[in-house]
Amino acid sequence: MKKILKKNAALVGLLVLQSMLFSAGLAKSKVFVIGDSTASLYGTGDFPRTGWAQVLQPFFNADSITVDDRAVSGRSSKSFYDEGKWTAVYNALNAGDFVIIQFAHNDSKTNDATRYTDPQTTYKDHLNIFISGAVEKGAHPILVSSIPRNYWQKSRNGDYVKQSHDAYTKAMKEVATEKNLPFVDMELSARNFLTAKGEEIDKVIGLESGGDDYLTKPFSLRELLARVKAVLRRTEMQNQSATNHEMQV
Repeated sequence: MKKILKKNAALVGLLVLQSMLFSAGLAKSKVFVIGDSTASLYGTGDFPRTGWAQVLQPFFNADSITVDDRAVSGRSSKSFYDEGKWTAVYNALNAGDFVIIQFAHNDSKTNDATRYTDPQTTYKDHLNIFISGAVEKGAHPILVSSIPRNYWQKSRNGDYVKQSHDAYTKAMKEVATEKNLPFVDMELSARNFLTAKGEEIDKVIGLESGGDDYLTKPFSLRELLARVKAVLRRTEMQNQSATNHEMQV
């Protein structure tokens, strides 16, 4: 089983976000993230467990963009709405803000009526509630499929990450197409990144397709964390360089 270390916690939606933010020409905006445990905040005592949205802020200039991570562990689109968590986000929204919407992990829990949603009915209904609310406040919704579960399948060509949320990813993509909204298939991107092979050509393709680093198993946790920190340092240096250039101009 082999893995590729990508931009740090599945941040494959950054290019879409950045292009939208730059084209909007906004002076100051917030990027709200709503979702479940895969995107939520964790304390230092939980490290290395980290939500992907928890490390989103360093990729933006804090003077222009502030990330507000409202994702909550264990929530589905239904329970997030029913518990009033969406209402809190809605009330905080201002024109020009962005809302990244990612649910599926807990929506699929058929044995829990407080969280389960049907992909083609109640799941879509809740997505549309979030979308309509954001648009009503002048914000920009961005739909993002959920990252895959840690489920692997062996094959003759090596281990690969199994599809986790097929019906929900399909439903979200349909909503995005219907509403003409940005859709980032993070599940597919993460699966492609994680299902990596160790030949030289595979590493070259992985890096050229967007990976900041390439790591195949077996590897130590210490090495993995060191590589993540190296990616963050490079990103911080690039952001600082861009900021200094803007100040000089």
